[in-house]
Amino acid sequence: MMKMIGLKMRNYWVVYILFNLIYFAISALIFTLFGILATNLSLFHETNLWILVVTLIGWGISQIGLATLLQVFIHKARTAIILGYLASLWVMIVAASVNLLLYSFPEKLPLFWRLVPHFAFQRVFYRLANGCANFECIKSFEELGSEVRECIMLSLIHI
Repeated sequence: MMKMIGLKMRNYWVVYILFNLIYFAISALIFTLFGILATNLSLFHETNLWILVVTLIGWGISQIGLATLLQVFIHKARTAIILGYLASLWVMIVAASVNLLLYSFPEKLPLFWRLVPHFAFQRVFYRLANGCANFECIKSFEELGSEVRECIMLSLIHI
């Protein structure tokens, strides 16, 4: 329909990605502020804020990339939204299970799993929460370890 009214596809995709980035940034800001102001979780109070911000940015980029990919194959918006949410939820449950049951810290998550954005995101938050549970919240990027830093970097380049 956008082609019929003369909109160039390049402009459509730029606006689509910018809109979703802004929408995600607002959601991530509310999530982070709620975690800091309304909870007493050490994950939000003692972990380096920049680690949380970079992790959430990587997650947002990955999700926007996945939504863009799904939009190419699924032409109805309602179907794409339902399938996207269900797939994301299901994969997050599997990712949490794999992180907790098969590769709990200090074991490393194999590279194959780290390439999947959901598993990488889940691994970063697993490591952050695990550190705070042991009263050693992560205070700097150096404390994350190479595996978790790699998960963050991979999530930033998924788009």
